[in-house]
Amino acid sequence: MPPLTKNFNVMTFNCNSIKSADRFQAFQTELTKLKKFDVLGLSETWMPGQTCSRLTCGKYLYNSGKQGDSRYSGVGLLISAEMNQKVVGVKYISDRIIQVLLKLRAGKTLRITQVYAPQSGLSNDEYDAFLDQLSSSLARPVTNDVVLGDFNASTGPRRYGEQYIETADGLGTHQTEHF
Repeated sequence: MPPLTKNFNVMTFNCNSIKSADRFQAFQTELTKLKKFDVLGLSETWMPGQTCSRLTCGKYLYNSGKQGDSRYSGVGLLISAEMNQKVVGVKYISDRIIQVLLKLRAGKTLRITQVYAPQSGLSNDEYDAFLDQLSSSLARPVTNDVVLGDFNASTGPRRYGEQYIETADGLGTHQTEHF
């Protein structure tokens, strides 16, 4: 009997700029080394504007970035040709949030949201505004939701009584005000 479900592979990657032709070419070369994936969420693309393009490898790149010259932020979703056939909508929310809505079998939907949160060195107001925007973008109910990306969070060192920190040595200080 064949399996009832197909594996669905989602990954995320902070690319630290694919804006220049050289960086974009290197990125495409690295893609050939990856195992098969359906959706690859991208943070820090630095690419301007709201675009959709088909790459030479056959995958589709949806990008949401600032207008003009940007040296930070930008998010994207790289979607396989097979999965792109299931795309029923894309929301270019900001240079920090992009969403794609996929139509699955039996009328079910999957919303994938890729994020790139403001760095912890920025003001709490900016981070709070990002969280408010993310919350608003997730308000409409769908069958399934996936939120992935770079939340720029730091765990800091393990505190007495904590059980779920991977190692005792964390970087930065605990971020408790948002979580």
